Amino acid sequence: MNHVTAFILALAVGALVPSPGGAAAGFTPLTRDEAAEGRAVCVTGVVTCVAYWQTNSCVIASVDDPNGFSIYVTGEHPIEKSTPVPDGPLTVGDILEVKGITVPLFFAPGVYARSYVRLGRMALPPAPRHTLADFAQGLLDNRRARMGGVVTDIRPGGPDQAMVSLATPEGTVDVRVRAPLADLAGLPDAEVDVEGVAMSVYNHRAEYLGMRMELAGPDGIFVTKPAPADPFTARQVPLDSILSWTPHGHDGHRRLVSGTVTAARADGTFYLQSGRRAVRATVRLGERPPPAGTAVDAVGFPETVRGVGQLVGVVWRASARAPERIEPTVLTSVNVTNLAYKADITFDDYDCQLVSLAGRLYRIERQDGAFDLFLEIADISVGVSVPGDVPGWIEHELEFRPMVSVTGIARLDTSGDSPARRLVNGRRPGLSSVSVEALGPDALRLVPDAQWRERHRVRYVQHALYLVAALLLALIGVGAWALWRARARERDSRLLADERKRMAGDLHDTIEQHLAGAKILLSTAADKLGRDEPAAERAVKMAGEVLAEAKRQIRDVILNLRSDRLLKESTEALVAQIAGELNARGIVKVRVRLRGIPPTLSAGEKADLVAIVQQAVTNAVNHGRAKNVAIVSDPAERTGTLAAPDPSGGKAGFVLRILNDGAPFDAGKALGPESGHFGLANMRERAKRSGMSIDWCREGRWMCVKVEKLES
Repeated sequence: MNHVTAFILALAVGALVPSPGGAAAGFTPLTRDEAAEGRAVCVTGVVTCVAYWQTNSCVIASVDDPNGFSIYVTGEHPIEKSTPVPDGPLTVGDILEVKGITVPLFFAPGVYARSYVRLGRMALPPAPRHTLADFAQGLLDNRRARMGGVVTDIRPGGPDQAMVSLATPEGTVDVRVRAPLADLAGLPDAEVDVEGVAMSVYNHRAEYLGMRMELAGPDGIFVTKPAPADPFTARQVPLDSILSWTPHGHDGHRRLVSGTVTAARADGTFYLQSGRRAVRATVRLGERPPPAGTAVDAVGFPETVRGVGQLVGVVWRASARAPERIEPTVLTSVNVTNLAYKADITFDDYDCQLVSLAGRLYRIERQDGAFDLFLEIADISVGVSVPGDVPGWIEHELEFRPMVSVTGIARLDTSGDSPARRLVNGRRPGLSSVSVEALGPDALRLVPDAQWRERHRVRYVQHALYLVAALLLALIGVGAWALWRARARERDSRLLADERKRMAGDLHDTIEQHLAGAKILLSTAADKLGRDEPAAERAVKMAGEVLAEAKRQIRDVILNLRSDRLLKESTEALVAQIAGELNARGIVKVRVRLRGIPPTLSAGEKADLVAIVQQAVTNAVNHGRAKNVAIVSDPAERTGTLAAPDPSGGKAGFVLRILNDGAPFDAGKALGPESGHFGLANMRERAKRSGMSIDWCREGRWMCVKVEKLES
């Protein structure tokens, strides 16, 4: 097979190095820097591992020494398409000629294949036996190896893949097997040999972390001692001795412990305790932990977590013994700062025991379905993890920093931050931290003390002071409001008195004018009697109309005297009320759109303006037979009807128009008071008195009464 084992290289590293006679001498290591140069290479070797997690990739070794140094060949590239393999997929034992370039790769330096040529097949020899220590720092990376140990766990590793934990005297190794999980179900606690390729595990910086074994299938697992048919035949040990030192080393098999369950969690973790000994345990995947308060026998694999032994992959059964009554161990400030040593140089271990302690609460952190409390005990922070929601009383009391008592499972950390901290005096472990896994929100209790009471007293005093201050402010506010109301009533009374004086003057003028007019008309009628009966009759009739108009105006003035509407309501509301009354009668349709009338009009000005509007509408209906009336107002500066604005900008006002579709009307030819008609005269008089101008004009087909007012 010299033609099969001939190798052609473009590099002197990372591939088969040819001897002067053309025979292969073997593979040599390839550094990442060398592989990064991307030199062309042609290499021939036998496939020792098919990387089924990558397309058309494998590990190859020298045909002359399949158990020697090997190199990884990838047919998958993140940018280019994967390299095809002729004549079917790669299998272990294939002899390939690979042409490509060297690449550093993420996991180990190797070759990126540009082409594959299948040259034949061969049977691989048995792999050499190695220990975990042989693979330190990746010294045997990609090498074929055989290792022995005890299967402690089997879990899913992906589609048709399983991850097997193999306990060896040097430590635990992960073994990835290309096989369904069900095919390996009977292996836990069995002693086995595994044969495959050892591949190094690196972090994101390509730094070596350890090793795992890659097996092509379950035929790479050889059972040397089957697992016991009954797991409860495992060797029984005390709860705190599952990983105790022995000169013979740990054999990796299951251990049996017995005790009473003090706590159980939904994630499958539970705690066993017997007397002052305790241990943490985790059930197998898919199993439920035993309920708290029951006595059980538990079988599981010892494992070190946070520097303390625990049982994993546990199966359990109810014990024939009655549950033990476990009283919580009371921890004080001494227990959370130092480890108490006994006469035999061991320390008083309360890790995983049911304990109770009290500390001052200073922080709460919420998590998904749980929360953490932080207690201060002798200037040491103790974390407490609690399942469930934060109780309302804890949220309320947090600001007062109360003393809180907790019952739960103690967890010690003796790992420390440095070797000096881990080993006090070079020999004894030191306590780094203490945490507690509370049994639930009900395991928390408020412990009243002097500081807590003093903080509450201070808060009560503060609340009392706030209440007194609020009452004083309220009293001041009520007094200010009462004073404002009194002054407002005084102002309203003064305005009302002034308005009623004005109305009394109007009443006097109305009576005087109309009685004088009626007297004149009656005198005219007396003169005409006997000489001109029709004229006398007309004069008497006109006198009656004058007296009727006087009666109406006197009635309106008296109604205003009885009401405060002119003081309280706006001009718009008064005009809208007039329009509403006229619309309700059905004689005329009145529409109103008022803008620009200032709210600062006095009661007298409002009375005069409303009276003008009322008289204009009455005239339009009675004399013009109008059917539609529009009452419109606008700010004076927008209408353009006023004179040019004052350059100083100080003038402002409004223009109000009363439009009707009645018969044309000439105010200059209308009858006046001498004929007993006082309407127009009253409108002019009111406008003049309130500083307004009034005019009668025509806008298109509409008759218009225009009232203008300017204000400085």
